[in-house]
Amino acid sequence: MNCFRCLLFLTLIIVFSTSHSAEWFAEPSVIVSSQYDDNFYLRTTNELDTSSLIIDPNLRFEGQDERWSFKLDARFRAVKYYDISNTDSNNVFLKLKHSYLLESGQLGLSANLDRNTTFDRNYDTQLLEAGLSELQIERDTLTVEPYWDWKISEIISSRLNLKVTDIQHGDNAPSNYNDYNSQEISLMSNWSQTEKSVWGMILKSTHLEVSDLDYENEQRTVQVYYDHSYTENSKLSILGGKTKVAYLYNNYPVCTGFIDPFLGCVFGAYVLIDNESSSTVSEYSIGYAHANELGDFNLNAYRSVRSSSSGSATQNDALSINYLRKITERVSGEFLLVRDVTESIDGLDVNQDREVSRLQPSVSWKLSKYWNLSFRYRYIKQVITSTDVESTSNSILAVLSLKWPKLISIN
Repeated sequence: MNCFRCLLFLTLIIVFSTSHSAEWFAEPSVIVSSQYDDNFYLRTTNELDTSSLIIDPNLRFEGQDERWSFKLDARFRAVKYYDISNTDSNNVFLKLKHSYLLESGQLGLSANLDRNTTFDRNYDTQLLEAGLSELQIERDTLTVEPYWDWKISEIISSRLNLKVTDIQHGDNAPSNYNDYNSQEISLMSNWSQTEKSVWGMILKSTHLEVSDLDYENEQRTVQVYYDHSYTENSKLSILGGKTKVAYLYNNYPVCTGFIDPFLGCVFGAYVLIDNESSSTVSEYSIGYAHANELGDFNLNAYRSVRSSSSGSATQNDALSINYLRKITERVSGEFLLVRDVTESIDGLDVNQDREVSRLQPSVSWKLSKYWNLSFRYRYIKQVITSTDVESTSNSILAVLSLKWPKLISIN
């Protein structure tokens, strides 16, 4: 609740300080979905199917004038499961962006607040730990990100960015789900080689701490990237770099004798030491996007260093292919294919190492100017790496959405 109060207070300050704006508008929408899932808990045996009703209202609120802009995206999702008790959820997703133009740059602030659970398997909102536990574990994620953009010359610009993230889990979270916080500072510089090509470099430093485990890690990242726009509708992005993760276990128990599998520590005793180690991960990202009158195609492949629910450093390899095709004036189809592999770098939480594959085709009908109806099939395959346990889930969703026209107010 403290996270919500902080973001609400920040929003009110920005809105009241810019109430003299030239233009404000709001765009409400709502999505109502019915879903059937044949393996709700992603079990390997004794699979349990269930149906659910999902109500997902959204409000996009914006204001701007010549020097500043403000955006707030508020999304709420209520899920009611009919066949399983104590599984209903109320999720909240808030996104705030505010920027102010300077003579040679821009000052900005973005803040995100997500209240989500491990039962959420929506591609755009699911937690990294979704599908790993039969407990519904609630998590609040607050991210505040101020930045400063400045233009050094006609072809060179830079951005200084500070990112603070705080993670809090619900009271029912098991011992390997710990609250943690991180602070990240990054400097990005880019050079416009031509009107279509941009080179850049990113320097990043991240500190993460899990107080309950007496654990922390430091990440140092160097990356270079290249963006090229072949046409107005086609773009290629390539990034490569390295991240060094140095992690420290404070008060780590070590046996001064030797460890017997049955007797434990023999001819010695456990002493507490500070155990330090480090790993280096080669990161990459390749993205290609193309749009035309008939549809959009997006391909992304990347390797990155992220944090799990315990705060431990993980290596994440992912591939996603998304294709949206316009069939007629009112009918369109979409295809989503995702492959995701997660591996613990520091060994702190290897039970979350896994491979996940997702296949998600859908078809949509534009019923009217504001109403849309779609049907979606979702297949998920999960393999827990440490135990080689495999499970699958099949879901069918019927989605009805309503998007109102923009409500405009000019001052």
